[in-house]
Amino acid sequence: MGRWSRFTEIKNYISKNSPQTNWRALDDSIKDFPIDCPELIHCDPYEGITEKEIILLSNWIGSRGP
Repeated sequence: MGRWSRFTEIKNYISKNSPQTNWRALDDSIKDFPIDCPELIHCDPYEGITEKEIILLSNWIGSRGP
């Protein structure tokens, strides 16, 4: 699918279904996203999801309001 395949796939889906969506991706494949992608919460492929990623995701969910 080319450069930044997962990012492109997500962006295409969102643009077709919900263009105003604020999103995050929790992923272990940093090569599939642009450098410094603010939507990416990167986790180590050998460790998986750790407390660090859970905190980042929780903070993002909490900042979205009710």
